[in-house]
Amino acid sequence: MKHKQTRVRILYVILAVLLASTVVPVWFYGERMMSLNRDTLETQESDLQTITSESVSHVISLYMENLNQQLKELSDTVVPLAIQIPAAKIPTDPGLQLALGRFVADRPTTVLSAAVLNDQARFVQSEAPNFNAQSDPFLGKSLAAAFTAAQQGLAYRSNPITVLAQGGNNDVVMVMAEPIHPKDQFMGMVAAIVALKPITDELMVTNQRSGLEAYVVDNAGRLVTSYDPDKVAGTDMAAIPIVQRFLNWGGNAPVAETRPFPLQKGNQVVDMLGTYSPIKKLGWGVIVQRKISDAYATVTEMRRQTYRLGLGLVVLSILVGLLAATTITHPIDLLTRTARSIAQRDFSKRAEIKSNTEIGELAATFNQMADDIQHYIGDLQAASEENRKLFIDSIEMIAAAVDAKDPYTKGHSGRVSHYSVILAQELGLPDDEVDKIRISATLHDVGKIGIEDRVLKKPGVLTNEEFEIMKRHT
Repeated sequence: MKHKQTRVRILYVILAVLLASTVVPVWFYGERMMSLNRDTLETQESDLQTITSESVSHVISLYMENLNQQLKELSDTVVPLAIQIPAAKIPTDPGLQLALGRFVADRPTTVLSAAVLNDQARFVQSEAPNFNAQSDPFLGKSLAAAFTAAQQGLAYRSNPITVLAQGGNNDVVMVMAEPIHPKDQFMGMVAAIVALKPITDELMVTNQRSGLEAYVVDNAGRLVTSYDPDKVAGTDMAAIPIVQRFLNWGGNAPVAETRPFPLQKGNQVVDMLGTYSPIKKLGWGVIVQRKISDAYATVTEMRRQTYRLGLGLVVLSILVGLLAATTITHPIDLLTRTARSIAQRDFSKRAEIKSNTEIGELAATFNQMADDIQHYIGDLQAASEENRKLFIDSIEMIAAAVDAKDPYTKGHSGRVSHYSVILAQELGLPDDEVDKIRISATLHDVGKIGIEDRVLKKPGVLTNEEFEIMKRHT
């Protein structure tokens, strides 16, 4: 059995070609550009974090060196005075009090308190306004630890300590101390409580300027200070993967490193991109980090816009494709319907197409061909009808000749033909069968033309031999 061939509509082919030629290149270009831009943005973000962390690290390093220099200046100022004063008079010596007061007053943003202790831990000190070191137990413990280190001839730098500052805000401070031991004899120590607020301010500026979360950790993973003033110094940050990377070097990381990492925030895990930069002389690390979604927001927005553009192009291509395809396929469909009608012998149909394109020329040629076929078939039909009429006339002439030969049966062939046609029509026979019956009935006695007149016109009864001759007429 012959299977019907599946028909593919030209409309769908044209739409597919338009979509493939417009959307696919744009889509490929968009994906390529997004990939390139993401790579560029990743590099830029990594460079930004590295430069920022190293810059903050350098600022902190300089600030801490400045604090060490200031403590040395304090020691150079007060130690010559302290070693000349009897230990019992140190707490009340006006010279030391004046020197300490000037030191604190000259450095209002960095030094909150300065003190000199004798070997019995009796001290004289000067503090910035609205600051009381003795009211904070953590500062008391740090000063005690500094005195113990001084007794051993060691300098002391405490871990950062969060204290409640004026106005209810948190400030981060640090205890720094140097022993007084002329000629290897312990005579006390010089101590200062210094503010790390400039470091905190630098981290806050970094956050405001670049949107990076910036904070500093020590070599044990404890928070030194952060861009967020509500975070308490000393908080354990070692669980954060980027801090862990820093701690793997034991506080001696050679260079900055940037890497993505997951960060647990409440019940959610957020993908982050972070960088650590070491502060080598302190063993601290500057950490800057940002959500990957924020870091690559430009690429995300570009992807969104590309998808929107791609969807718009799809819709536009479909509309243009429908218009273009309809312009092309409508005439072709009309030609197809016309050709189908002609194939079904309806030669009156024409493809009414007005177009200056090849399709218009094809339609005109097709119509001309249909006209020629119609005329040719008309000529054939006329010739056929003429031949048929001639054929009928010939038959009737033959029948008339037979009837003329036998006057007894004159008009008999015409009557038989007439009755036969009536019967055939009543039976509902097709027209071609009726025509065959008409012709056959008219010629049913044509054989008499070959019967001898002596037999055909014999007035009496035919002999057996003559009857056999008569029967041959059929």
